[in-house]
Order: sequence, then structure tokens, then C-alpha cells
Amino acid sequence: MTGAGVPGSANFSARTGRPCSGCAPARQTGRGSRSFLRLLSAAEIATGAALLLPFVPNRLAGAALTAFSGGLVGLYLRTPGMRQEGSIWPTPDGMAVSKDTWMLGIGASLLASRHDR
Repeated sequence: MTGAGVPGSANFSARTGRPCSGCAPARQTGRGSRSFLRLLSAAEIATGAALLLPFVPNRLAGAALTAFSGGLVGLYLRTPGMRQEGSIWPTPDGMAVSKDTWMLGIGASLLASRHDR
């Protein structure tokens, strides 16, 4: 565990695992973070299933993907250290989450699609 919310502990880069001064502070792990990760995992699996199952309408799958990816993009925009200060461009630590924005575009295109399966 890298400085799990202990006062005075160093902040660590998720990319390199080394201490850094510009990184977001390490969050304390506990019941809340485990619940969040379980919920995130379940939402990701349900969204993927909706996209893969042929009987789920495109617009419904698109709505699920748009909601899921919109939440990830919102998380990226609100979390300190993910973006360069005063910009939407990601820091090295925010690169993985910022790449999820393409899912928002795919979800929006499925919502706008006139063809349904």
C-alpha cells in the first residue's frame, strides 16, 4: 500500500510507483473504496453484456454505455492530479482514464443511431 491516507505520507505516481510532488494524494483504502470498485466492476460487466447481446436494442446499449462512460469522464474531470492545471489535457497519471472518452462518443453514436438490431 502506497501511503494509504496516512498523514505526512508521500504521494505516489500510479504510473511509476515512485514518490512525486505533483501527484494526486493517495486515497485511504477501506470499505467505501472496495464497494465503489465492486459497483464499478458490476456496471462495466453489465454494460459490456448489453453491448454484446443481440436482443438488446442499440439505443438501450448506447444509453448504458453513455451513462457509464459519462461517469468515468466526470471522475476524470473532478479528480485532482488527473489533468494538467487549467487544462483538459491529462497528466501521465490521468492518461488511462482520459482514454475512456472514446466510449462516450460510441455511446452517443449508438443513441443517435436510426437502425436498431
